[in-house]
Amino acid sequence: MESEIRNKGGKKNLVKKIFDVAGSVLVFIVIAFAFFVLVVSVTAKRDADGAATIFGVQLRFVQSDSMAKCDRTDVSQYKIKSIPVKSCVFIEVIPEDETEREEWFKTINVGDVLTFKYVYQKQETITHRVVEKEEKPDGGYVITLEGDNKSAEGTVGRQVIDTS
Repeated sequence: MESEIRNKGGKKNLVKKIFDVAGSVLVFIVIAFAFFVLVVSVTAKRDADGAATIFGVQLRFVQSDSMAKCDRTDVSQYKIKSIPVKSCVFIEVIPEDETEREEWFKTINVGDVLTFKYVYQKQETITHRVVEKEEKPDGGYVITLEGDNKSAEGTVGRQVIDTS
């Protein structure tokens, strides 16, 4: 009987030790993650409107409903179906090297969603879907983009980007 009591006490101590170690590991992971976030935040490259670029990816929030779900636009064949206002989006930043940039543009397809700077009355950051891509004979592409959220008349903002 005495050995059973000792054995139960030993199991309780073992369980307590396991929880103590797991708790210490969890605290270490949280501290390491907080340190990582701090370093990344301090070293992140920011563009003119304050968006941070970390490891070639930007984090932004969608400001308009131009990519919101709309029954007048068929997006069933696309990976990204809609992007509601205030959605957080992670954006792959276009390479700075010209050769890498040309290769990057080759990978863009109709249906892809791009975020880009465009000038109407002022420069704006816009997220729209590629609806047409034409290769230019002298190099580069002409990419046409539109928002998914069309009005009752079927109209929507349209942009044309010449990559050359």
